[in-house]
Amino acid sequence: MLATTDGGAADIVGFGPQGVTVARGLGDGAFEPPKLVLNDFGHAQGWTSKKHLRFLGDVTGDGTPDIVGFGDEGVWVSHNRGDGHFDQAQLVCRGFGYNDDAGAWRVDHHPRFLADITGDKRVDIVGLGGPGVYVARNLFRRFRTR
Repeated sequence: MLATTDGGAADIVGFGPQGVTVARGLGDGAFEPPKLVLNDFGHAQGWTSKKHLRFLGDVTGDGTPDIVGFGDEGVWVSHNRGDGHFDQAQLVCRGFGYNDDAGAWRVDHHPRFLADITGDKRVDIVGLGGPGVYVARNLFRRFRTR
């Protein structure tokens, strides 16, 4: 669990049928009722746990978690607004995805992780696929694989 607001209590972020839901932490171990905060990354938009990974990680370095999804076409990012809501997702990398032209990555065979490998306080992508380890460095609004 991470706080979706700057300096807030830890929240629960879920990926439901209609999209992203957030149950805001009250700071006393209790949570507000979950609210739909983004119509994306859900089953209604074609995302399934059998094909697509979805993570929270600080892409921008502002201290709040953004959503990073490994979709059919590649990597999608939805930036945190700092108020418990997220911007509409943008395709930021045409690799690490399910489709053949995005690398044919599979959830059950190709682990993908978010980690700050450069020390700039922004997550990068690390994937274990086929013959080796693949890295995409975070360039703030997109990821570079070479």
